[in-house]
Amino acid sequence: MDIEENVRGWVYVITNAAMPGLVKVGFSLKDPVLRAGELGGTGVPHPYKVRYDALVTNPRKVERRAHEILVGELDRKEWFKCSAAIAIEAIRSAAERKMLLEHESVPADEIKQGLDAVANSRNEWLRAGAYTGNCSRCGTFLKFSIQSSSRMVKCSKCCRDVPIAGFQRVG
Repeated sequence: MDIEENVRGWVYVITNAAMPGLVKVGFSLKDPVLRAGELGGTGVPHPYKVRYDALVTNPRKVERRAHEILVGELDRKEWFKCSAAIAIEAIRSAAERKMLLEHESVPADEIKQGLDAVANSRNEWLRAGAYTGNCSRCGTFLKFSIQSSSRMVKCSKCCRDVPIAGFQRVG
């Protein structure tokens, strides 16, 4: 058994008013409020807010899986162009049976708006010719839609062109 399977830690969603439309999905072995405070010392004009945190087993794995789910929304590093509600759902999906406790501070109407946006985005994605699969070079989960007759897609992790042969058409 991997020693990390027994480690408990937090996977969280953090936002900042100075960065509208961006959320940070990360993990920490200490309280996410303390982590947000550490980030606040980096010269950003507004404090970071913990919008959601979940105590899970193997937090590194849960965070990695949440990042894979959100790969189409990736802005840079651990920052994603999506609502807090979408990021929360990615963490819940990634955690599966590893979740021990969760705390959410996102208003219910914002969650509904985020989930509606996910449904609309998914429908548009399916209409555009959606595919999913893993990068043949680094194994990263990819989801994309074909906009042209291209037979290659750029991996968001290793940045290499990957042939789409073997990817599954969705919808």
